[in-house]
Amino acid sequence: TMNVINNYQNVVKNINILGRIPFSGNSDIVTGEALGSNLNLTLANALSANGIDASKVTIYYSQNGNATKDLENPANGWVTSTEDLSTVKSYLIVLNDYEMATGTTLTFNYNINIPENLTHNMSSYATYVVYFDNVAQDGTTSEKAVATKVGLSTGEGPELQVSISSNLENGANVEEG
Repeated sequence: TMNVINNYQNVVKNINILGRIPFSGNSDIVTGEALGSNLNLTLANALSANGIDASKVTIYYSQNGNATKDLENPANGWVTSTEDLSTVKSYLIVLNDYEMATGTTLTFNYNINIPENLTHNMSSYATYVVYFDNVAQDGTTSEKAVATKVGLSTGEGPELQVSISSNLENGANVEEG
């Protein structure tokens, strides 16, 4: 569940939410730094929106794990529907002709599939960025709010190191028994 809250003293508009689902090797949308994911999780269902008229929301999906919010860039591969949700790495939620009033909360949801038989030392993280225009009295500015990464971990497991050595003199034979 993602909550987008307008904490400004004025409306915000032209809202786009660009996110990454948890998958191995994903990176921060703004900095490009690795999120530390080494586990692939997949979407179990399409994203849904609450707190807003569905006609004001367009949800896009992409197999590109580094897709940007640019709908015109074909490399991003944005589509509004996909037959195979397991290939989705990024999503883009566009709010159309919508001004978000102060104190308003919008909620977006998706479920993920977690693989069976996981081992220790596995983790996967998701993140998203909200891009918007802040309509203040002294002018409108384009801004962004970066969500804290969230994820899951199987926890750290023990690491066992085993070695075999011998103290035989050079040329000595090892005998059975």
